[in-house]
Amino acid sequence: MNEPGGADPGNPAADPMLGRIIDGRYTLLQLIGRGGMGSVYRAHQASLERAVAVKILAQAPSKAREAEFQSRFFFEASTAARLKHPNTITVFDYGSDIVADEKVLFIAMEYLDGVTLTRALKNEQLTVPQAVHVILQVCRSLREAHEAGVVHRDLKPGNIMLLRQGDEDDADEHFVKVLDFGLAKTFSDEEKALNLTRVGTFLGSPRYVSPEQIEGRAIDGRADIYSLGCVMYRMLEGRVPFDGDTPVEVMLKHLNKDPPPMESGIPRALESLVRDCLMKEADTRPQTMSDVIDRLKGVRAGLSGQIPRQLWEEGSREDRVPRASPPPSPVPLTKKKRPRDDTASTGHRHRPPVGQTDLSDHRPARATSLPARAAPGGGRVALVGIAFGALLALLVFGGLKLGLHRRDPPPPPPMDPQPVEGTRVKVKVKTEPAAGVRVFEIRGTQAEMLGQAPMTLDWRFVTGTPRVLEFRKEGFHTARYDVSPPAAAQEGDAFEVEVKLVAR
Repeated sequence: MNEPGGADPGNPAADPMLGRIIDGRYTLLQLIGRGGMGSVYRAHQASLERAVAVKILAQAPSKAREAEFQSRFFFEASTAARLKHPNTITVFDYGSDIVADEKVLFIAMEYLDGVTLTRALKNEQLTVPQAVHVILQVCRSLREAHEAGVVHRDLKPGNIMLLRQGDEDDADEHFVKVLDFGLAKTFSDEEKALNLTRVGTFLGSPRYVSPEQIEGRAIDGRADIYSLGCVMYRMLEGRVPFDGDTPVEVMLKHLNKDPPPMESGIPRALESLVRDCLMKEADTRPQTMSDVIDRLKGVRAGLSGQIPRQLWEEGSREDRVPRASPPPSPVPLTKKKRPRDDTASTGHRHRPPVGQTDLSDHRPARATSLPARAAPGGGRVALVGIAFGALLALLVFGGLKLGLHRRDPPPPPPMDPQPVEGTRVKVKVKTEPAAGVRVFEIRGTQAEMLGQAPMTLDWRFVTGTPRVLEFRKEGFHTARYDVSPPAAAQEGDAFEVEVKLVAR
């Protein structure tokens, strides 16, 4: 607010208001700036020995409308004076006075030592963490105003002040004040139409004005959200989303064109937020400043590493199936028969059941394993012996093998009666927020959409095996939960699953 205007502050002839005392209290010392709403001066309040900023408002559109203009001014000024957020400029006083035989309306505010965001962006581009830090403060100021019923209507870098304090290289030292609350409502309808094509008017600046303001429709806080999107785009890209040779050309682009893609390489979550704020229809934007703040906090957490990068960098894009760890394998409900001999596969022998012979210990003697004595006709005797031994071995082996089959132990007693498919129950799914949350079932790496919450699922559960649900909604972090029925659940029972999503 200490940026000098076009007039020479040291030359009283340049501005007849310099040196005047307003309401017997405020001595106007220096012209700070001049715009469509009037002129702002640095002044001295002798009673409290402090510097203040005094805004002298422009004259009413006509004498016929002067009473209406004044009553609306006092209403809006009193509303703005009730705003107490630290990021909102403080209004000390407001009223009227007679200066040079003319009635003037004034507002006395705190005097700020800093530069506007417009000037700061001309000097250098803010980093992404610095931009997020600044915008969060702007949003908190606007949130309080909207809750008090005040719509700014002229949010732009020129109405955002960065105060000079601390180390300006530190993003945390950029303390923000938002200027000119509520004053955009004071012009008559005729004056609004007249100033629609001029920058810096009460209605709004063409580069930052919302489509509903251009069309003269009823507006609410979502108009400020659109203007905030334009401001964020300017901060992050170094240019406004819509520009042109004339104000009319710019406003037509606000109505009919999509903003150009952002090319500065910012996180996707932040780009998605800017894009959502710049939606043409108010119903498709974030609905409140709290929604914007929650998403900015998610971006900030991602920048600081407090949440996994994938969660915040991908923003609101839902065209990718998230990686999912495969669910645990179902618990087998029947016993498998043990192998006859697992020596080859495991290198270990199993112990046979009682009453069976371990064939692995039977090693038939080979004819060549013992030295044979030389004897007459020994070769023929040896052959006969080998043949007899082989026949005996076959008979013994076959008999034992047949005996094994005949002596298999009886099957184990059945386990607790439980069908393989499990218990059928009804799962009532509720979410917060209650509407618009899409529900998916995760199976391995696949995601199958089941519908939107609230909903009731008719499911069977395998004992000991949960089913995995995933919840997705624009502007919220994806949530995933393992769902299992209560231990005492019976066939046909119902239970509820309530999930609260965390805003980005």
